[in-house]
Amino acid sequence: MKYVYIGIGVLSVALGSIGIVVPLLPTTPFLLLAVFCFARSSDSLQQWLLNHRLFGPYLRNYYDGTMTRAHKVRTLALLWIGLMASAFFIGKPVVWAIFVLLGAAVTTHIVMLKPGRSQKPGRKAGRNDVEEPEVR
Repeated sequence: MKYVYIGIGVLSVALGSIGIVVPLLPTTPFLLLAVFCFARSSDSLQQWLLNHRLFGPYLRNYYDGTMTRAHKVRTLALLWIGLMASAFFIGKPVVWAIFVLLGAAVTTHIVMLKPGRSQKPGRKAGRNDVEEPEVR
């Protein structure tokens, strides 16, 4: 079963990575699934993901329910640029309406997150910087 969890975790990281640039492919659920799978199969892979240069702060902020102002602005800008570009290329009014509703829901969620603290520049996250997320 360990190798099944590792396989699902690796696939989830790959899909989450693709979701960063593909507007309608979600990133967060795949990364959370990866952490879940790695927690049940490989401590080293779990720590790698939680301390990853790009994904680590994102996952820690998610567990804390926080997001820095700069991260909110960057996330919302990329969200709306991606949604509008996709809607423009698809070109159907129904798609525009769906994208606007999805974008509004995600924007509301992100704006409601508590302000987070930014990581000090030049500081790498270490193994002891991450508490293991509580699994419910």
